[in-house]
Amino acid sequence: MKRYTEKTNNLRDKGKYEYTMISDERQYWSYVDKDGVSLHDQIIRSAFEKLGKLEDIEEELGIDLITLFKAMKDGVYISDGHNNIEYQSPSFLRFTDCFFQIETDDGLYDSIHLYKDYGKTWALTKEELE
Repeated sequence: MKRYTEKTNNLRDKGKYEYTMISDERQYWSYVDKDGVSLHDQIIRSAFEKLGKLEDIEEELGIDLITLFKAMKDGVYISDGHNNIEYQSPSFLRFTDCFFQIETDDGLYDSIHLYKDYGKTWALTKEELE
């Protein structure tokens, strides 16, 4: 995973940037590369590029990635559509690229739940389905 805080320290420590005053009128100092582009601007640009890629993935999956990771970690609540809501432990869930399945006692997988059906047939809390 790319961490921008580490990248900042590494670039600054390797001498790629120098601490320079970039505005006389405000006495604004920043780390600037040889082309005059500030390290701050590069970090912001990189962060937005990464955010854009994550949002593209979320659109493809039909679900917020934080919600999906919480489901993988904490388990989910499943509704059968008849006011029956049941908790499923993450150890009984099998996640794929666009849905997850629930493992039965005999080791087989039965019901399929699409990620995009979050809040309709499955959720992180029981209250979200009531």
